[in-house]
Amino acid sequence: MNKGTRVLHVVYSMNLGGIESWLMSLYKMVIPSNIAFDFLVHTKESGYFDEEIKRLRGEIYYAGHFKNPIENYNTILKNVKRDYYSAIHIHNIEGVMAANLAFKKLGYRNIIIHAHNDFQQKYVKASYLEKMFLLVNKTYLNKAKIKRIAVSVKSGKSLFNNQAFECVNVGKDFTEYVNVKSSIKRSDFNIDEKDVVITHVGRFFDMKNHLFLLSIFAQLCESSLDSFKLLLIGVGPLQSECKKFVFDNDLTNHVRFLDLRQDVHEILIKLTDLFIFPSKHEGLGLAMVEAQAAGLPVICSKGIPDEAIVIPELVMALDLEQGTDYWVGKVMSHYRKANKPSKIISLKMVLESKFNIKNSVNTLMKLWTRL
Repeated sequence: MNKGTRVLHVVYSMNLGGIESWLMSLYKMVIPSNIAFDFLVHTKESGYFDEEIKRLRGEIYYAGHFKNPIENYNTILKNVKRDYYSAIHIHNIEGVMAANLAFKKLGYRNIIIHAHNDFQQKYVKASYLEKMFLLVNKTYLNKAKIKRIAVSVKSGKSLFNNQAFECVNVGKDFTEYVNVKSSIKRSDFNIDEKDVVITHVGRFFDMKNHLFLLSIFAQLCESSLDSFKLLLIGVGPLQSECKKFVFDNDLTNHVRFLDLRQDVHEILIKLTDLFIFPSKHEGLGLAMVEAQAAGLPVICSKGIPDEAIVIPELVMALDLEQGTDYWVGKVMSHYRKANKPSKIISLKMVLESKFNIKNSVNTLMKLWTRL
């Protein structure tokens, strides 16, 4: 790549989430190649990664809110420099028409649209006006002259219909999982050594299905002789509703709300016995790949794309329609399942998989420079 190459990433915000964490890992990975990232966001609120981006010499610009296409279009024309970026990399479908038209007006031709989620699930849950807005953007998107990439076959087909797209894996730098030296211990979280610790990582959004998970956990605590603790890592608009459920069901001593954490890999490796991921839908589900890298048995919903199952011996996929009773019955049997690969072998398998971020960097670098 040429010296001083810059890529503009378009996201809602740079808070701590799956896409955002991946972008920051990617940023650190490409710095030695003289590549810099700037970010165009749809909110004026500060993001979790803003200060780190500035330390890495990245810039953050405001795009206007995508729900106001005229403001979105005009703000991009005002804030984005002409002929400054080798590529524009858009990560959200909302407002893509206004954004793409603005970038074309500024003379940009190397524009990449990245499908991260299941569009159909987003569409089904939207209001009537939101449905119209999404359809207009999707219709435009599938006629525009752009590059189309996706985190999975499912997310790509959902957004791009019959248009050709390339699957580019959203990976992670798993080197931090090697030889973890951490002082973290169960007593830090008021967890006994005999407790079976279940962990979930994800924002408190409807798609993550936290209330279903909490219902399973409540039944486990009531019906099993084992003692359980549940660690919930993440924040979001449904967190207060989940806290109310925990209080109303007398689970306060069993559930820990850990909010945003930088030491997720340490919690998975040092504290966790079982990872449960009952999402209604996912574009990919990288958190589940991280759990497999930690060598954990995983119970997930069938809403997770098959690509996220790196180690089949560790993963049990269940249908949400089978209900909480069925899921409860599977939890302990899967946790106690014999013949699981060791933690060392599990990490080796993930490091060698397509989810090692080093395996996707070269593909992305070519996309950013190839017209």
